[in-house]
Amino acid sequence: MTAGVRADDRHEDVRAARAVLLETADKRKPPGLAPLLLQTPDGFSLRCAAARPEGFPRGTVVLLTGRGDYIERHYETLCELLARGFAVAIFDWRGQGLSQRLLKNRLKGHIRDFAEYETDLETVMRHLVLPDLPPPYIALAISMGGHVLLRASWRHVWFDRGMLVSPLVDFPPHPWERWLKPLVTLASHVGLSRAFFPLMPRRLIRPEDFAHNALTSDPRRFLREARFLQRFPEVGVAMAPTIGWMHAALKSIRALRRTVAEGGEPRWPMLALAAARDRLVNPEALRDLAREVGNVKATFLHQARHDITMERDEIRALFWAAFDSFVREDA
Repeated sequence: MTAGVRADDRHEDVRAARAVLLETADKRKPPGLAPLLLQTPDGFSLRCAAARPEGFPRGTVVLLTGRGDYIERHYETLCELLARGFAVAIFDWRGQGLSQRLLKNRLKGHIRDFAEYETDLETVMRHLVLPDLPPPYIALAISMGGHVLLRASWRHVWFDRGMLVSPLVDFPPHPWERWLKPLVTLASHVGLSRAFFPLMPRRLIRPEDFAHNALTSDPRRFLREARFLQRFPEVGVAMAPTIGWMHAALKSIRALRRTVAEGGEPRWPMLALAAARDRLVNPEALRDLAREVGNVKATFLHQARHDITMERDEIRALFWAAFDSFVREDA
């Protein structure tokens, strides 16, 4: 691998990154997936992982995860990509997974500005993907990762195309929205940015949360992740982000709207899959963005909840059919 990689995974600092991949009996590491640490220009260590398929690769898929995700959560999807003949790269954003945390309380998913996530993506592209993995490059970006990819797509030429899964374009309408957004801004400016966002659970997901969860209608996959977090709580963050994370997200959403309004379009074509039953992001905001931006197409999966890659097999089959068709267009 390239310069900037560190291999030491023994740290006393609870905020430090670790270059390890975790496994359980029902969550096995994909074949050949190897971990490493990369250092960002502003001094954060990111846990990354990459693997190549058997035979000659068709290209590389870079998986951009959602808020609170971790590499192990996407083992199943990575295996399916490798079986399709793609090399894969994945990483934990700063502040989550086993990348360097910003706060000592590991339950707090925190960020100061979404521009820092773009720095993370740029670090992975420049020091892992572009020098070490085969083109063409395809982005598969989930939820918050989709938002970061959209931000980057007006400025960079890294990818041949990108697939967005339940991308964060805006949050769902809320009856307190008129007051909530100004209060978030005010709280961030008076020193409360590191506090948990109110009205949301300050803990990891648990198996008993399935009945009311917004992520997936698949009990097997939901319970698999909840039990994994019980075994390895250090990779997770609470369901509630910090006030600072929410303030940064709202600020970034406004910036994305300005970018769209200024015209132009992303440097590569994108297909977005929206979950019609999404309660975590607003799928209608994605529909509006696709109308305004010529290089983005949106498709709705009507039975899906937010985390389409963790949904029931019949919904995931639709996801993979869309992915395979989208990739064949690029061939």
